[in-house]
Amino acid sequence: MEIWNYSSGDWSLLHSIDLSRHLEGDSLLGPQIIRAIGYFGDCGPMEKMILATSNGKVITYDLLSRTLDTILAIPETPFYKTDEQYAPRFSLFKESLAPVHKTNVEMALSSASPLAKVIKEILLRLPGDFATQFKLVSKQWLSLIESGSFIRSYHAHNNMDREPKVMLVGKGPGGLGFSFAPSKKLLRDCPSQGAWLDTKVVCSKPCHGMNLISTETEDYLYNPSTEDHVFAVGNKNAGLGFNMLKQEHVVVQIFYHVKDFESQQYFLTCSVTGLTSIQHNLEPHLPINSMPPAYVAGVLYWMSEPRLMQIHKRVIVSFDVTKMMFDLVPCPSPIAMWSDTSPCQAFVVELRECYVRSLQILSQKN
Repeated sequence: MEIWNYSSGDWSLLHSIDLSRHLEGDSLLGPQIIRAIGYFGDCGPMEKMILATSNGKVITYDLLSRTLDTILAIPETPFYKTDEQYAPRFSLFKESLAPVHKTNVEMALSSASPLAKVIKEILLRLPGDFATQFKLVSKQWLSLIESGSFIRSYHAHNNMDREPKVMLVGKGPGGLGFSFAPSKKLLRDCPSQGAWLDTKVVCSKPCHGMNLISTETEDYLYNPSTEDHVFAVGNKNAGLGFNMLKQEHVVVQIFYHVKDFESQQYFLTCSVTGLTSIQHNLEPHLPINSMPPAYVAGVLYWMSEPRLMQIHKRVIVSFDVTKMMFDLVPCPSPIAMWSDTSPCQAFVVELRECYVRSLQILSQKN
């Protein structure tokens, strides 16, 4: 087997295959045409030459052990017939996932091209509805606009130098009786238009863009950005959470049908309302007080109502929104016991950037 030497510029006989000492020798004696189609090993312990023959066989020759091995033999079929007079139609290639060609449009819209940078800067300055319409221009524009890097850049650009808005709940037009407004606007319009609330309204903290608004008669799942509400229910002690498994908001409502502090008799029902389902077969282990719950890390927390219990002991009642289960958490010992001689009420709250005159914080480790 002669190999062309690029350094010397001539042919040199590097390998000679002795067909008489190999069982596979007949595979190379029979065909009229033999072609070397490849080589692998790169001077390692397994250097092999790959040969193809005109009778439909592919054979490897080990350059170190000088042995032959047939790795492929294609039988004749109605669709394939060997022809001794023609060179074998086999090719050797290395599998790779690297792109081998890009169209001019793809290269122009690649992230490194000047055109793509200009298009991206223009789209970043458009409103969201207009930017998404440009996805119909081409597949390349679609992939650019839907890419994670563009979405992150769009969000960062549209929130540059923008402080979080502080919204206050004030009196609103229509049947809801409340509305959200920026604090500066509400304080500015308050003296002239009477924007202060004149009825009881309890607003939960934001939960994935939604708030639970409780008035004297109704509870609303409310979106302050669009000013739309999903549903309204009867007045109950209600808490808002988010089910991560179902990816939906959940409202937990506890309603007292009977509540008598003197006899300590009570009857309550609980319902869990999502956007797609309602459950009525859940019940907290203990009665709860009238304060709406705190929502922290997927769990709602109420304080129990010791005036309705035989043992006047405070306990925190929890509800895991994802697991749909009630549980009990013991209170810190300084406030665990309740006495009618000192009827101070205790509530569970989540504190963040609160301004108070006096505060006593009791926390539980782990």
